[in-house]
Amino acid sequence: MFKVGKVRWVALVLLAAFIGFRVWNPGPLDTVRLKIFDFYQQTKPRTLLPDSPVVIIDLDEESLKEVGQWPWPRNLVAQMVANLFNLGVGVVGFDVLFPEPDRMNGENVVTSMVGLDDATKAKLISLTSNDVIFGDIIKQAKRVVVGQALLPFERKYEDRKPLRSRVFERAMKNSPKPQEWVPKAAGLLRNVIQVENSAAGHGLLSLQPEPDGIVRRVPAFFRYENRLYPTLAIEMMRLATGRSGVVAKGNQSGIFDVTIGPRKRFLVSKSLLTDNSIEKLPFDPAFNRLTYAIVSDGAGGDLLVNRAALGKVKIQRYKKEFDQENFTTLELPDVKAATDRVGRMWPYFSVRDEKKYISAKDVLSGVVEREKIAGKLAIIGTSASGLLDIKTVPTERFIPGVEVHAQLIESVLTNQFLSRPNFADAAEMAIALVAGIIIIVLVPWIGAKWTLVFFLAVVAGAGGTSWYLFDQERVLIDAAYGIFSIFIIYVTMTYLAYTSEAAQRRQTRDAFSKYLSPAMVEAVVADPKLLTLGGAKRDMTLLFCDVRGFTSISELFDAEGLTVLINKLLTPLTDIIIEHKGTIDKYMGDCVMAFWNAPLDDEKHAEDGCRAALEMVAAMAPLNQRLEQEAKEEGRKHLDLKVGLGLNSGEAVVGNMGTAQRMDYSVLGDTVNTAARLEGQSKTYGVDIVLGPNTCAEIPDFATIELDLIQVKGKTVGLQVFALMGDEQLAGDPAFIKMKETVDALIAAYRAQEWDKAKDIAQELRIVGAPFKLDVFCDLYEARIHAYEIDPPPEDWDGVFIATTK
Repeated sequence: MFKVGKVRWVALVLLAAFIGFRVWNPGPLDTVRLKIFDFYQQTKPRTLLPDSPVVIIDLDEESLKEVGQWPWPRNLVAQMVANLFNLGVGVVGFDVLFPEPDRMNGENVVTSMVGLDDATKAKLISLTSNDVIFGDIIKQAKRVVVGQALLPFERKYEDRKPLRSRVFERAMKNSPKPQEWVPKAAGLLRNVIQVENSAAGHGLLSLQPEPDGIVRRVPAFFRYENRLYPTLAIEMMRLATGRSGVVAKGNQSGIFDVTIGPRKRFLVSKSLLTDNSIEKLPFDPAFNRLTYAIVSDGAGGDLLVNRAALGKVKIQRYKKEFDQENFTTLELPDVKAATDRVGRMWPYFSVRDEKKYISAKDVLSGVVEREKIAGKLAIIGTSASGLLDIKTVPTERFIPGVEVHAQLIESVLTNQFLSRPNFADAAEMAIALVAGIIIIVLVPWIGAKWTLVFFLAVVAGAGGTSWYLFDQERVLIDAAYGIFSIFIIYVTMTYLAYTSEAAQRRQTRDAFSKYLSPAMVEAVVADPKLLTLGGAKRDMTLLFCDVRGFTSISELFDAEGLTVLINKLLTPLTDIIIEHKGTIDKYMGDCVMAFWNAPLDDEKHAEDGCRAALEMVAAMAPLNQRLEQEAKEEGRKHLDLKVGLGLNSGEAVVGNMGTAQRMDYSVLGDTVNTAARLEGQSKTYGVDIVLGPNTCAEIPDFATIELDLIQVKGKTVGLQVFALMGDEQLAGDPAFIKMKETVDALIAAYRAQEWDKAKDIAQELRIVGAPFKLDVFCDLYEARIHAYEIDPPPEDWDGVFIATTK
């Protein structure tokens, strides 16, 4: 039969903790996971493209040295843009801002210079401002994207309307709008109005590093005033594909896709395939989607054709039925990228590519070769350290921020971006959960050695799958957390199993000596069959002993002194129990629990238990005399120790209780609970020892009296209880016999509801019972009689009193 056991429970708690920690996903854990993905990219960075679709116009140190410090006069920037378009550039994007008017505008020059005459001032003011010149150039170019930056506060622009959002939102049914998942910006830093109104696109420049300062993900959008605005790379690709907007798609888990240009299909003449003057390449999934189109070769394969060739052939609208002998299909692929749930794209970074960089001074001077610019997306940015745009990415410790935008564009246009699907978290937790449960089952079952084989198989399988998904599918799944989780579980279970075996060996050697007398230990060692491991039903006698008023006594001692007192009390009590063939079950502070008839048979277990109880009460007098003498010598107050005992006999389960790792030889059952309740009633009735009916029946020759018919706490039926007053010698004493007859008469009148008669007998009992100290017993019955005279019990009362205390 399958058992969970302590080791498995500990492992299950560990597994639950690991899963809970993963669900919480605190920042440090996310950083560790990102470091693993960094390692993947460092191990296999994206291959540098021989002909990148992106070029970086670099405001480098040489340009700043030759032209002057940044910002340059905007007529020079306008000239640089004009030169780029003269070289056939596809789209120009600015990774710099123009938020303030050019300081070289005529009005600003007049303000900043001293000593100008009025004519010169008027002439300067009449000049066309550099901002207007710059705006006119980018307006004529039609394909220029200017940057914007996020602000931590709101900034109002009273001289213009809010920017138009070019992001369309598409949400699946019953899903929130995509913008609900995107971080919200407090404000935007915009360009001067002449530049902003002339630009064909506006892209946000903000790159948000992770907590460790590394840029890994680039937001596709930011939310501002309930609108989504695209980042620079997205906006440049939008213009390059000729689209009026981009589409953000979301579902109930978050944003999952951004589409920049939809897929289109056409029919073209097959002469395109036979024209050797048209550039054709074998199909490669990582192709430049701006430069090439996909053409079917008519035999189930695909070729890549330079889009420039499409102007030389006739293109027809696609239809299902077409002349397959003379035409083939042509596909203009869409440009789309996967995002995480908050709309961040994950570029697949390469190492820094120096070939992409062209010095801005060379563009201004016109010495750049056309083929380096024509048809490409040009980003104007800076690598100069003084302009503070240096970032860290997984593959490079220092890289200009402008190249992050460039690498993102490359990743998207060549379909080599990374993705982390919305189910990634669930998949990673499943590795830990499934493998963890299997480990938990296997370790105690087949042992640590063979389970290690399974663990290594999980490491190879999960780790290999994670690498394969990155290498082949560009999908990021972290197997490390699951592997680490099951490793800790495996090590913990192996350690616990080892310590459990060692503890069990030690326990086997000395367990019985802890709760049996030396003679009984020797008997068990000689005949192990006397002990039934795991528990067996036996007819037993249980004893509970507790000190009355121990709280008041404990206040007289400090912790060390109280420990000494307890030891002085328990030592004689324990010796008496063991002397009478009893077994100590446990000590509970000032309380002792013991039993008889286990592990060795004891036919007179009730008698032995009662004799031990009488001796334990008798042992208090000499102990109190010794303690009183010690108190006088130490100059402190003394309070006598008084014990109350409860004994009950009946069937109980006895044996080694616990687990394989920790066991106690103990006893369980209703008989045990009743004995504990009887001990608590000794104070109620003012007697030293209270017996259950079965125990009393086993000692007919002892001096006992009936106390009551009560329903002890935790029980639903009445229980006849007795007081043990002494042994056989006392039972034959005429005074005891007279007292017992009086007690029986009192109880008979009480149960017959003869209240006056019962009161008279109670008074008589005070006299005849004086040597036996039954005043508390008499007070109890007189109080009950008085209460019942005022509020009589019901007609069907059977004499049972319901105890309200344990």
